[in-house]
Amino acid sequence: MGTTIDGYRASVDGVKWFAYFFLEGQVYPKLKRFVPSLLTTPGSITKSWARLIPRTQAIVQTLQSQGVVSKYKLLEIWGLDEKFLLSAYKKWLPESAHAEMAQI
Repeated sequence: MGTTIDGYRASVDGVKWFAYFFLEGQVYPKLKRFVPSLLTTPGSITKSWARLIPRTQAIVQTLQSQGVVSKYKLLEIWGLDEKFLLSAYKKWLPESAHAEMAQI
């Protein structure tokens, strides 16, 4: 995946697709091991009904608040705030995985 999702920039759709790739572990490969534990499949984030699920809204709104649609932008924000996206991502995981995920 390139640094920006071509043609999307910081639109809501661009943020949703970035979130999809993030949840799949393609943006940050250390998260791949958590994909089987996710409470909802990453693909659900791009569905029209996704806005009805609080965890999808949380991750999309968090990313959108900083205009994140690229790995570069995410790394830039993590340089300023290493906890950025942590609480939104935790909503996608069962509580039993929170401690392990926080170690990354």
